[in-house]
Amino acid sequence: MTFRPDRNTNFTLLGSYQVDPAGGQFNPVPAAGTILPDVNEHISSHDYLGNPDTDKFRRSQFYIGYLFEHAFNDTWKIRQSARYLHQDIQFYQNSLFGSLAADQRTAGLFTNNEHLANYTLDTQAKAKFDTGALNHTVLFGFDVQRVTNCISRGFAPDYSAIPYVQDGTKEYIGQTQLGLYAQNQIRFKGWTLTLGGRQDWSRNSDTISDVETRSQQHAFTWAGLSYEFASGIAPYASYAKSFQPVAGSGFGGSPFQPTPGKQAEIGVKYQPKGYNALFRLAAFDLWQENVQTVDDVHPGFAQQTGEIRSRGFEAEAHVSLTDGLSLIASYAYLNQTVIAGSPSDPSVGNRPPNGAPINMASMWLD
Repeated sequence: MTFRPDRNTNFTLLGSYQVDPAGGQFNPVPAAGTILPDVNEHISSHDYLGNPDTDKFRRSQFYIGYLFEHAFNDTWKIRQSARYLHQDIQFYQNSLFGSLAADQRTAGLFTNNEHLANYTLDTQAKAKFDTGALNHTVLFGFDVQRVTNCISRGFAPDYSAIPYVQDGTKEYIGQTQLGLYAQNQIRFKGWTLTLGGRQDWSRNSDTISDVETRSQQHAFTWAGLSYEFASGIAPYASYAKSFQPVAGSGFGGSPFQPTPGKQAEIGVKYQPKGYNALFRLAAFDLWQENVQTVDDVHPGFAQQTGEIRSRGFEAEAHVSLTDGLSLIASYAYLNQTVIAGSPSDPSVGNRPPNGAPINMASMWLD
């Protein structure tokens, strides 16, 4: 619902409520007995090895928020957005094949209940002005985010003797993050230079270990440079660094470390003159450290095993075929590799276990 008291002010109220009463059970099968030899009989990939009478996944969530914008004049404008989100998850899995017993036939039982709340607030100011031959678009502001998550989980090594697993671990996670940022986009003739910076402060707490940790300050900076020719061709290059706090802890209560990242990208955009179309081709190289993966030794927990490198390219086209028909098409190739981890991690040198698809393509007609 949007309210516009005058041409310079907008206020939009947003809300959503969603319930997934019976999510799908994506029950895995073990490697032994499917693609690897096993002392027991062969397992078909079509077999469901859980208990459909007790297995379940239920999720309910709602959020409410607003978007506010006011222009004081042709130079200055302010924006603010806020949101509160709440999510409840009930998950009960009657087989966990990441930890088969030595007999290669005994699976575990896993249950997980979560109650998550997320508060976000972002306030920013934007200004457009000229200094001589330079055109500036300046943006600066601050944001605040608070996440709390109450988790109850349980695990049993053999579900055949237990009718229903009880919650054995209760964890309360709290994370607060404050960020200050600024950006200046400078235009001179066909050149566009974008410079920005961001400073983050975060604090995590975890009741399992009863220890509150404060992460060190990290800066997020990036820069991009492009040039647009008269023909509509605009090559560009950019470099970015990122910092993402991670809530929660691994087995034993050790808090997760922030996930830093770096990205380098080169590409070209083309907007033909006299025709409503935009084409883009880009190549990118990304690094991420302290990436979370499943902890196979301790079911139900995660660990940060190392570093992932992602390389690839993407192409995108927005074209108006006729006055009433438009086309959006895209293709991306992504090559992800785990380049660092523990010595026993089998994914080192290979794709991450939960990585994104190698090839992604889409096409929309409107």
